[in-house]
Amino acid sequence: MRKGFCLLGLIILLSFAHAQIVVPVFGVRGNVPEALVEAFMVQLRQDVEAAGFIVNKGELITPGIAGSLDPQFAYLAAEVEGVRYAVLGEIQESQSVYTVNILLGDKQDQLSSDIISEPLNPAQIALTSSKLTQSIRDFLQPTMLLVEGSADLFVTSQPSGASLFINGKLVGLTGQGVLELEPGSYLLEVRLEGYEPQESMVELINGKTELPNFKLRPAVGGSLGILSVPTAEVFIDDRSEGFTPRTVSALPGAHQIRLQRAGFEPYISEHLVKDNRVTRLGRIILRPQFARMVYWETKDAPLLILDNVVQTGGYAELSPGEHTVNASKDGQETSFTFTMPEVGVFRLDFETRSLEPHPE
Repeated sequence: MRKGFCLLGLIILLSFAHAQIVVPVFGVRGNVPEALVEAFMVQLRQDVEAAGFIVNKGELITPGIAGSLDPQFAYLAAEVEGVRYAVLGEIQESQSVYTVNILLGDKQDQLSSDIISEPLNPAQIALTSSKLTQSIRDFLQPTMLLVEGSADLFVTSQPSGASLFINGKLVGLTGQGVLELEPGSYLLEVRLEGYEPQESMVELINGKTELPNFKLRPAVGGSLGILSVPTAEVFIDDRSEGFTPRTVSALPGAHQIRLQRAGFEPYISEHLVKDNRVTRLGRIILRPQFARMVYWETKDAPLLILDNVVQTGGYAELSPGEHTVNASKDGQETSFTFTMPEVGVFRLDFETRSLEPHPE
């Protein structure tokens, strides 16, 4: 690695097994049944304990403090309970739709997470708890999965010196040096106090250097960070904000999020934004509208002819059996065949010329 980034060539694992973490009863906003709060707290605490951590119930921490989602209150909660880590949270209700927002704090290092937001279906409490437990595990046991390789990446920003995150992990500052990484796709994010965070996907190629540049805009209020599979158009309060992955600035308060993509059911939920904070929605898996279909990413995708029919919608319902693809991009043409199973939804990968199952 060059220019001070030697550590990025390593896999770093910081083990916090048996770490103590305070998980007080979450605050509520809107009409949230007490039984739902109780059931969710029981499930979350059980899941966090099953992940290998010692859970302190934080009986001295009021739901008002827990629902503040403020890093300073997270450090205070940890201090009061005599532990290093704290989880603050609230369950909000809007038009009978529930969402859980949490913020994690590390008292020792004075570090806090983004606001992590997940929808809550009362019939699927375990699912939401599992996703949030994974976020807690990631915060307490950070693992750097950036492996040294033959593709170069040099990220700059205006203003310079912004924090650079790759695949959600802080790796340094923009303009600090060249990173040598394995070829592949990476999610870049830059953050600088007083400016809106920005995200972008980058594809690193063997032997080539990518030079992404981010022009940061002054922040007003907070931001929503949204990632979906597959990519989708983002609407904030019915206003189009581009396509995922996307970080969108928003005024403080509750905002309706809607994701739309042809061939998939719309995703609608409400999430809280706070001043100078990023509310990070969990990885949203869109639900297909059909039991058997293929889809592909439309951004920078080649012109696609599937079974002699030009495709423009980003998805196709197909019968089981063999199908032929003819793709053209930048003057280069390629043809291949694939076999559609009897049932299932798959992403068509042009590079590997294969089908990848849509995640559950």
